[in-house]
This record gives sequence, C-alpha cells and structure tokens, in this order.
Amino acid sequence: MASQMSKKDKKPQAAIMSFQREKGFLTRRQLAAALGIREDILSRYLNGKRGLSVRAAFQVSEKSGIPVADLLAEGR
Repeated sequence: MASQMSKKDKKPQAAIMSFQREKGFLTRRQLAAALGIREDILSRYLNGKRGLSVRAAFQVSEKSGIPVADLLAEGR
C-alpha cells in the first residue's frame, strides 16, 4: 500500500522529482514528454500506484541519468 511506503521505498520517485526540479519542468506533462513516457504512466508511478515497465525504465534512465535498477526497485 502506497501510504505505508517508507522513505527508502520512495527513492525512485524522489529521484524523478529531483530531476523535474533541476530541469525546471513545471508540470508532469512537461516531465513525461522530457522522459519519453506517457503522462498517465508517470503519474501512476509517482503516486506509487504502479511500477515502470522495463522499457519505460530504460527510457527514463536514458533521459534522466537515474539508474534503471533504482527505477525498478520495489522497496523490499
């Protein structure tokens, strides 16, 4: 359950939010476009409702420099 996630579990989402701030993207639409993924996928990922597919993780990693393994981390 997303509300019970620890700070460690939120690390991949936090890394994407940090990338968003660094690059000056004001909206999730801008961020999703910059990362090469759909806005709804990004939104669900950032809200802890779903993980990224391997393909999406590679796209995000390529654009943001965040390691794929971090993006796919389940927070176990």
